[in-house]
Amino acid sequence: MPVLLILGSHTQDLYLVVFNEEERTLELKNTFRLAESCAWVEKHPYLPDVVYSHSREEDQAHQIFALRVLDGEGKLEVKSQAASGGVGPVSFAVMKNGSGLVVAHYNSSSVTYLPLDVETGLFLTSEPTPNQILNLPFTPLPLNHERQEAPHPHQIVLHPNEEREIFVPDLGGNLVWRLLWEGGADGRWIVAGKVDGFEDGQGPRHSAVHPDGNFLYTLTEMASALVVHSLPPLDSLKPPIVLHTISILPPNYPPDAFLGASEILFLPSTSPSSPHLLLCTNRDSPLPERDAVAVFLVSPTSGGKVNRAPEGWVYGGGSHLRGMGEVGGEGEWVAVLGRTEGGLVMFERGEKGIEEVARLEEGVVKATSVVWFRSETMGKR
Repeated sequence: MPVLLILGSHTQDLYLVVFNEEERTLELKNTFRLAESCAWVEKHPYLPDVVYSHSREEDQAHQIFALRVLDGEGKLEVKSQAASGGVGPVSFAVMKNGSGLVVAHYNSSSVTYLPLDVETGLFLTSEPTPNQILNLPFTPLPLNHERQEAPHPHQIVLHPNEEREIFVPDLGGNLVWRLLWEGGADGRWIVAGKVDGFEDGQGPRHSAVHPDGNFLYTLTEMASALVVHSLPPLDSLKPPIVLHTISILPPNYPPDAFLGASEILFLPSTSPSSPHLLLCTNRDSPLPERDAVAVFLVSPTSGGKVNRAPEGWVYGGGSHLRGMGEVGGEGEWVAVLGRTEGGLVMFERGEKGIEEVARLEEGVVKATSVVWFRSETMGKR
């Protein structure tokens, strides 16, 4: 059955690719010119043909675009847009109830809420109001790292079970914020808590939450480490604590080289007795094998039990692995994107790892993120 992939990139283009699950082939169907550095793409949680991307042009107001997917070949149409309300948007997600889109801004150290029409997924206003903008607090850090001179929110992560709670990894603040959006368009931000305990200079970049909501997995960019926290509810008297810190660097990594970790993906188990998979990407390896995907197994009975898989690293995804995502909705396929080289590589998920099944390099330039749609649902509304 064909699956339509939409790839964000560090160019002006979105790439529309069809993956044939039966034949295990990838085909570039369309290229859509949107805006400079439309690097992040995000699906609507329940509308089957709405996708969001953005611009990061230095001399213009940064925009978030709502697009509609018109057919299974990847024809797109911009339906509405809004100013992001900050500088350097890097990640966004739509609230589960469809009421708004939340944006993380790396450069302006802010998080914004943009109201959406719950029936169409389109923006209700052209820009956020002051109450919809949160400037993150900051406490100077002892290491005084050049990238930790201010808050640098790097991702928006929704709690799997709590509709209002949002996690924001803050590379500059060396922690993960726990935020609440309270109310509708006239609501307000609440800084409800934080997940800390990271080592100096680790730099949290992206996170994933266990489906039961009790564990947080964070990839630290500057230390190339996976940090596992317990995650008590916000109303608990217990703080989150660090359970594990595990390097994602391959064993033959040169000690004087810097590999900036990039993406993390949690894949729930496919049977009650099999482990969950946790995948983490490295970037810019000087090794001839290029970058690696680190593979971890998470116990099916306790999300705090994390171990390296027997095949701890999978190579072949390319260089500067910038994006990674599950494809198809059943946890069977994983797309990995090499921004510098490698293009788009599709892996099949096994019980304890992943294996390459298809590759597309020609026509895919500087790809950085991926979402998927079932081709047969396009153009039906």
